[in-house]
Amino acid sequence: ELGMEPLVEVHTDQEMEIALDCKAKVIGVNSRNLHTFKLDMETTERVSKVAKKRGIRWGFDGDIQLAALSGISSSSDVDLFRKLGVSMVLVGEALMRAADPKEEITKLMKTQEAKELKRVVKVCGVTRAEDALCAAKAGANFVGIIFADKSKRKVSFEQAIGIVKEVRRFGERNGKMELKLSAEKNDSEWFEKWAKLIAEKSGRTPLVVGVFQDQSIEYVNDVVEKVGIDLVQLHGNESWEMCAGISVPTIKVMHVPITHDPSKVAFDLRFGYAAMILLDSSIGGKKGGTGVSFEPTLANFFAQKKVPVIVAGGVDSSNAEEILEKSGAWGLDASSGVEESGKPGIKNHSKVIK
Repeated sequence: ELGMEPLVEVHTDQEMEIALDCKAKVIGVNSRNLHTFKLDMETTERVSKVAKKRGIRWGFDGDIQLAALSGISSSSDVDLFRKLGVSMVLVGEALMRAADPKEEITKLMKTQEAKELKRVVKVCGVTRAEDALCAAKAGANFVGIIFADKSKRKVSFEQAIGIVKEVRRFGERNGKMELKLSAEKNDSEWFEKWAKLIAEKSGRTPLVVGVFQDQSIEYVNDVVEKVGIDLVQLHGNESWEMCAGISVPTIKVMHVPITHDPSKVAFDLRFGYAAMILLDSSIGGKKGGTGVSFEPTLANFFAQKKVPVIVAGGVDSSNAEEILEKSGAWGLDASSGVEESGKPGIKNHSKVIK
């Protein structure tokens, strides 16, 4: 009578059967279970198979139109549903969190081939669950927890598990993030491909990074299993081969003395082992936690080689934009620069948000 078609929302196969029996033409598949509030991004694909079994076509030229609801936060999510033949997506939280909703919509609509590599931010040295939650809400891609024995920010197993639980609760996931890349070890685009994958996977919910320094591979893998961290950062003198032996993808740190020649650092670069590279300043043999920046053009040298890198050392809200502009770095790692003065491991929430 009004010339309008109702959108019928479903979540389960049974609900899809009912909607089709009622001759619904526009069906919204909610990826969130409204009883448990758990998110399952495979719900749309699973439920659409009910229509396929009945010989019902969906899409703009189909018998019905499908809409994907909940959990959509990146262009890869949109791409996934586009490939499934979904006609519409509903985006809410991602736009509410975006500084510029119009720009965010443009990013969401880009295809995988057209989109630019999204920059990332890591908040490291987190020791409290409430600080991890603050970082997650602020849009951080990584929350770093330190297991290195000599660090003033070293966490206990109890602290680490509490942080992981808080990050997972925020991201509505029950386990480690599945991170797998199809690429050969000698692939010249190895680091670029990993960067794209990691940027997309960490777009809606942070990944928890465990930071280790010159500890055994057995110990590292044991912590990964018991705590449930998503990535490992090797911050000492670990070999490239050790990166390949860790049970989750690794971030390999390359320590940069303040006056180091960029070409000599890049000489040690090897493809096919670590998933990511982090450049951190080194002073007098001290590795990490220096609070001092190195020459930012060093990261630009890597960018020219098409190797995305994360930059650490003296990063805070006052210099972050400048470092990114001068270095061309893929991402930034902030630790002491977002802490309460004189309180290692205790984050200042206003600094984190900035």
